[in-house]
Amino acid sequence: MNPEGGVLQQTTLKPAAAQALQDGRAALVRGDRAGAIAAFVGAVAEDRGAFCADWGLAPLLDAEGRGSFRDRMVARLRSWWQDGALAPGAPQAARLQSKRALRAWAAREGFPLPRLITQAPSLDALDWAALLADRIVIKPVNAENSRGVIVLQGGIDHMARVPVGADLAAYVRQNWAAKGVEGRAVLVEALIADSEAATRPDIVIPRDTKVFVVAGHAAFAHVMDRNGPDSMRCLAVFDATGRPLAATSLKWPHRPEPLPPPGFAQTIAAAERLSALLPQLLRLDFYATPEGPVLGEITAYPSAGLDITRFSRRTLLQMWELAPD
Repeated sequence: MNPEGGVLQQTTLKPAAAQALQDGRAALVRGDRAGAIAAFVGAVAEDRGAFCADWGLAPLLDAEGRGSFRDRMVARLRSWWQDGALAPGAPQAARLQSKRALRAWAAREGFPLPRLITQAPSLDALDWAALLADRIVIKPVNAENSRGVIVLQGGIDHMARVPVGADLAAYVRQNWAAKGVEGRAVLVEALIADSEAATRPDIVIPRDTKVFVVAGHAAFAHVMDRNGPDSMRCLAVFDATGRPLAATSLKWPHRPEPLPPPGFAQTIAAAERLSALLPQLLRLDFYATPEGPVLGEITAYPSAGLDITRFSRRTLLQMWELAPD
């Protein structure tokens, strides 16, 4: 791997993919952008690890003023949303940022989600007396970076690693006020089991497998373990074939793993099926469970484009060129 940022060396790719990458770079040198993109599409079709190689596009995107991943995401959201409402012609992916809209769509398309226990327009409207007090997840309908998510098991909020006390409602209200999500609609879901929960008692919060996809292809995935201080124990990164990559985040502690967790291949397959329905550059959040992949959410604005390595920026921008907004 290249120490600059987790890049798979060309020699680790299938020969046909390596040749297609070489052809694409040569086309860029000739000024044939369309031919280069076609070659890169061929490379990732042969070996999805080709997404993580350097296509040579980044300098061109920088010169065109299109090299900031964050700026491009901000522009995308502004084009999808106008005055707080969906813009005419906004893609389906924009609508599915709402967890409630996602539930209806996922049920139609056959993507399991965590079992819904109850929902309410606000915490005040929630029937706390009827609510189960263990193995549940309480979350705002619309939030980011897991703000306001409470994972309850054994009287402990495992996201904050603190006891909730005798008054769950008071604890949740205080948590939401501190996280700035008070007043939002609320979902209560059953806590699902991680694919290794039976043999790893340290995994109470199921690990997220966050798959970065475009046009029916998965490029790489974050496997995020939140069972630690500040719900950030570690992050392992893999290409779509399960080969390990170096760090992609400047915020999360990186822990290289030689192999992805059980269920990774099935999760990638589910992500690619979903990406074929929603071809935009997206991050799809799944949980690998003993029963198979469970969809968590669809994210069009991952981490707000912040705290990413040069490798991550370059790879995401390359992906975006396959299905520009």
